[in-house]
Amino acid sequence: MSMKFGARLRELRKKRGMSLAQVAQGAALSRSFISQVESDQTTPSIASIKRICDVLGASLAQLFDDETDTDSADPQPHGDRPAEPAEPARVVRKNRRKAFKYPGAKSMNYLLVPDLQGRLEVILGVMQPGETSESEAWTHDGEEFGFILEGTYELTVGGRSYILEEGDSIYFSSRLAHSAKVIGDRPVRWIWVITPPSF
Repeated sequence: MSMKFGARLRELRKKRGMSLAQVAQGAALSRSFISQVESDQTTPSIASIKRICDVLGASLAQLFDDETDTDSADPQPHGDRPAEPAEPARVVRKNRRKAFKYPGAKSMNYLLVPDLQGRLEVILGVMQPGETSESEAWTHDGEEFGFILEGTYELTVGGRSYILEEGDSIYFSSRLAHSAKVIGDRPVRWIWVITPPSF
């Protein structure tokens, strides 16, 4: 991405005509925390980012995707059928994938669908040894399916831990608190499917 996460957040806030104090109050976070996020001095959790996005009336994708138009109208509600494309199918070429990095993450993730306007979010991801998905377990509406391409992954769902290795898959309700970490000294590569898109 050509623009840092904090700069995108500041740009979006200003385009919405909102002050730091207004965003902080709406998201139940401190003004200083929002300021630190915008200047990339702190790494927020995905849960905090989601709260900020809700206040700004934006999707998470608008903060991670350089091609997203931050001036556009609110994104189409997930689950509504998008307009029929001109072509019967849309192909995402390997060299045209949209790449993004979660705040604090070491590795890039790649969106395997053209955009997040449909019912599915499909991600090819990598996590490095010692890396965790979140400092706090995360919950949101929907369902998730994961398939491990390589490495060993510990996924905690609803307080129970599952060790996943190459070739293993998992399916669960996103409403259950979940977090993940890499086990061992090898990176983990995975494909994750989320519906509706959490971004």
